Amino acid sequence: MRGWPLYPIGHVENAVTKRMDPDRFIGVQSKIVVDEAYVKGLEGLEAGMELLVLFAFHLSAGAPLMVHPRGDVNREKRGVFATCSPNRPNGIGTGHCKLLGRDGNILVVEDLEAMNGSPVIDIKPLDCVRPLREGTSEARTSSRSA
Repeated sequence: MRGWPLYPIGHVENAVTKRMDPDRFIGVQSKIVVDEAYVKGLEGLEAGMELLVLFAFHLSAGAPLMVHPRGDVNREKRGVFATCSPNRPNGIGTGHCKLLGRDGNILVVEDLEAMNGSPVIDIKPLDCVRPLREGTSEARTSSRSA
């Protein structure tokens, strides 16, 4: 498989314009501005929900397969897939955040580890992911029913 196209559904707006330690995103509010073509897909999202957001690391370049975790050269190098490095073969980031509110095509979220301008690829409620970890067939059935 040689690849497939990904089309952003929107973008992130916040005050983060340069790379920073992931811990510094705690408490940062962002807006996810969803393109008008996808607004109907936001129906059912409610304040208080936890979201999983897929976005592009649009300012990252290169993808070394071995990296020092968090760029700390005092730490032993690890494979990129064993780290949270933004420099990845496909440049896809994931963020776990809390939905604070929605106004039309704009989602206001907190704790999203994405920089201003990051293209958003997809949004899922976190409960689509977590029940699978619990291992019950009931959890799997309810999370996959939609």
